Amino acid sequence: MKTKPIYLKIASDVFWFQLKWTIPFFSIILLVHLIQNAPVFTKGQPLQDFLLTSYISSNIYMFIIGIISAAVFLPFYVKNGLTRKDYFKSAILGSSGLAVALVLASAMIAGIEHLVIQMIDFPYGIESINVLQDAKDTDNNVIAIIVTGMLFSPIIDPGHGWVLTLFLFSVNLFTYFVMGWMIGAAFYRMKLIGFAVLALFIFLLRIRDIIWESGLPLYASMAGLFVLIGIMLWIIKLLSRRVTIKL
Repeated sequence: MKTKPIYLKIASDVFWFQLKWTIPFFSIILLVHLIQNAPVFTKGQPLQDFLLTSYISSNIYMFIIGIISAAVFLPFYVKNGLTRKDYFKSAILGSSGLAVALVLASAMIAGIEHLVIQMIDFPYGIESINVLQDAKDTDNNVIAIIVTGMLFSPIIDPGHGWVLTLFLFSVNLFTYFVMGWMIGAAFYRMKLIGFAVLALFIFLLRIRDIIWESGLPLYASMAGLFVLIGIMLWIIKLLSRRVTIKL
């Protein structure tokens, strides 16, 4: 009987461990979403669907847990005998699975909202993720680049198809996780390297926006996004190789 590769088992562990972090976060943004939308029934304005709410907050969340995971999972698994190579593959699979789970859960809640709005014949409609298509402004200020880059990741108009929209949403979340992971791995190795990689993060964030706003065909832009992810994963692999595990 063929033995299941160890990295697949660890990937499952990483996924479920991060999911435990995610449940409180998801519950909080759902509660905030309900509170924010409560007045729309009396003020006569469109309802904001949950996918729109999750779009911004989930980007930031994945970035933060990417930073945290670099200091948590690498030392834990290496101390328990896992090779760095298996840790690296496990982290990729576990975090990408989490990104997909977050998007599917958000889409499911948004779908329920749309059904309810149709059933009660709500006259003011519902705002979905497509309202953010033109919301991002270009700014040369470094702080503005970071903030707008974090808040407004690439988005596809749902007119291209919801499957493609949700797929890109998942890729965006994974991208932010990898960005956080890269920064966390750099600071774990050495603070000076961490600050250098932080500057690199700002540069890559800008490159991502340039790729997406360049007017390239959709699939060319997505290919550029995957190349960017590949570069960051390569940097993480270099940073994690032979790094001293802190006790």
